[in-house]
Amino acid sequence: KKLIEVLIWYSDNAESLPFLLQLQAKGQRVARLENRPKLNDGLGVVSANPYIQAYQVLSRSRQIGMAEFYIPLTEIMAYLDLIQLNDPVEREDFALIVMAIDSAMLAHKSEKDKQNESRRS
Repeated sequence: KKLIEVLIWYSDNAESLPFLLQLQAKGQRVARLENRPKLNDGLGVVSANPYIQAYQVLSRSRQIGMAEFYIPLTEIMAYLDLIQLNDPVEREDFALIVMAIDSAMLAHKSEKDKQNESRRS
């Protein structure tokens, strides 16, 4: 759940993040940065999280038609082969986590699209 909160925060703030970081570097307090969700996984950097790395790589393999589709399971399994994760239980756990992230991110994007659509109406 925390991982998904972090990804959603970064997704929502991606465009303004460089500006916010500049303000913070100049010594200004930036509430949006101070209150952002953080991972307590000891890695310190969001992009170092293996599930986020997998999601970012695999997001490029999703099919897009009238809407974005889920990342195909075959792509997730190919990624696990690529990173040489061979233990069946670990593979299943990893795949389930990536699929949960993907599902939550697609739902969040869909909700944002609906909000933007209703604002235009």
